[in-house]
Amino acid sequence: GRATALGLARLGATVLVVGNQEAEGAAVLAELRAVCSDARHQFHAADLADMAQVRAVALAIAGTQARIDVLINNAGMMASTRRCTDEGHEATLAVNLLAPALLSRCLLPELSRSRPGRIVNVSSIAYLGGSFDLEDPHRERGHRRPVRLSWDPGRDLRAPRRSRRAPHARASRPAG
Repeated sequence: GRATALGLARLGATVLVVGNQEAEGAAVLAELRAVCSDARHQFHAADLADMAQVRAVALAIAGTQARIDVLINNAGMMASTRRCTDEGHEATLAVNLLAPALLSRCLLPELSRSRPGRIVNVSSIAYLGGSFDLEDPHRERGHRRPVRLSWDPGRDLRAPRRSRRAPHARASRPAG
C-alpha cells in the first residue's frame, strides 16, 4: 500500500490513506508530502473491522472530495484466532471483505463523477493458505489456524507457475 501511495503521489495524485495506526498514518503522510508537497494528501484513522467507522470515514472523505478517480482497497488481515467484532462480524471477514465492499459502495457517488472512476481490490498470496466456508462465513463452528506461507523472491523472475486451486491465477508479492 505504501509503495502504491508513493507512486501515485509521484504522478501528482492527491492520496487519501485510511488505517487504524495513527503514528504509521502520520509517517506515510509525511512521506507523501515529501514526494509531492503541493498535493492535499490526507490520513483518516479508522478500524476497518468496525463498519460504523468505515461509514464514518467514507462520509469524511466524501465531505472533502468532489470526485474520486481511483479507490484502492488494500487493507487486509489474517488472524490466527477467531475474533468477533462488536457488530457480530468475524474480524478477518470484516476487514478483508465487508469493509472494502462498504467503503466502495459509500463512495460510489464520488467515483461516478470521475469518468471513468475505478475500484481496485488488492489481496495477498495468503489466500492460498486459507479457506472460506460459505455455510459459516463468521467461523462460528471453528477457526482453522492459517497455514504459514513462504515467499520465493526468485519466483517472480521465472516463468509463472499455475496454482492448483485456480489454474488461471498467478499470485505475486506486491512491491512495498
